[in-house]
Amino acid sequence: MKTSESFKSLNKAFDEFNAKFKEEASKDGVSLESFRKEINENLKEWEVEFNIDINPVRPEDIIKNLVSHSFTDKTLDKEMNIGLYGQGLQRHLIYTLIRLSSQYREAKTYNKKEFFPELTLILFEEPEAFLHPAQQEFLNSSLRDLSSEDGQQIIISTHSPTFVSKNIEEISSLIKLKKENGITKSFQVSEGIRKSIIEKNSELTQLFKSKLYDSSVDENTRDRIRKLLGETDDEIRMDEESIRYSLWLDTERSSSFFADIVLICEGATEKVFIEYLIKNKWDNLREKKIYVLDAMGKFNIHRYMNLFKELGIYHSVLADGDENRNVHEILNKFIEDNKNDYTKGIHFFNNKIEDFLGIPTPPANRRDKRPLNVMWHYKNDRISDSKIDELEEIIEGII
Repeated sequence: MKTSESFKSLNKAFDEFNAKFKEEASKDGVSLESFRKEINENLKEWEVEFNIDINPVRPEDIIKNLVSHSFTDKTLDKEMNIGLYGQGLQRHLIYTLIRLSSQYREAKTYNKKEFFPELTLILFEEPEAFLHPAQQEFLNSSLRDLSSEDGQQIIISTHSPTFVSKNIEEISSLIKLKKENGITKSFQVSEGIRKSIIEKNSELTQLFKSKLYDSSVDENTRDRIRKLLGETDDEIRMDEESIRYSLWLDTERSSSFFADIVLICEGATEKVFIEYLIKNKWDNLREKKIYVLDAMGKFNIHRYMNLFKELGIYHSVLADGDENRNVHEILNKFIEDNKNDYTKGIHFFNNKIEDFLGIPTPPANRRDKRPLNVMWHYKNDRISDSKIDELEEIIEGII
């Protein structure tokens, strides 16, 4: 506004208006100047003079008082109040204005040696409200772009797994609040904690390596360990470890951050089946606010346990025991030993969940059919009620 040629012309015109209008009289001879003179005639004995000026139009006056906006509904072809529309449109308008705010502001340059404590702080409560998932992702991206600029800080409160998931790569920017017994605690994975998690995650690899030189371990087990370790060197393995969470904690698994307790399961079979039973049969467990997490294999369970410990997320573990054969004996004990203050309980089926339920297991080359196999047997009444009840007791016991 200040640098606008139009505004300069307006000010010039206003100066002319100000000078002429005070002298300009109405039809009955009244003017501001005559009014001023009459007042002063009555103030003579006080030796003061009363003056009248019409203030020039300032940029802030135009912005605050003279600029108006409206919305035209293209379908109805009429102006409408924004309050008549849903919260989705209103929220979309808000984040559009926030996103564009950096583009439509005065550019400032600073000497890097100078201290300039100028900061724009935006506090945004639950930006996900009334937005579709795709809109949430777009808003998150816009807010991140805005916060990356100098002098811009954005803090949001959210219950959205989408917002959590899209910021996992910078996990230290996430703070989890947990209220227990009237006391609110905060949990944050700082850079130092993140590095310690990565190191702790690699302990299983170090354990397997040590077993290669343990004479008490049979050769079949050592061969299996060699296959598991592969040819990857330690440096690459640590790099891989540092990016696992950004790959795994998608919008689905980030629901863990908002559950009262997370049930970490070995794979999709347990997740699909247990979630179905909680939804349709187990009323007591439905009230527990459980999130069932597919760890994508037993070899990943400890990684979630380590992360959840630092975030103050209560969790339990349910996995196949695989009869404690070869590497599974080592792995099962490692998971047991990895319990922390937020681990409620751990249970291993003797072999696989299918054996526990009394149904056949698909062949090894069709492990992808395990979830479908379990659900088919349940839907066709091939699993006894006593086994379903026993499974419910096991889960209640460990959570």
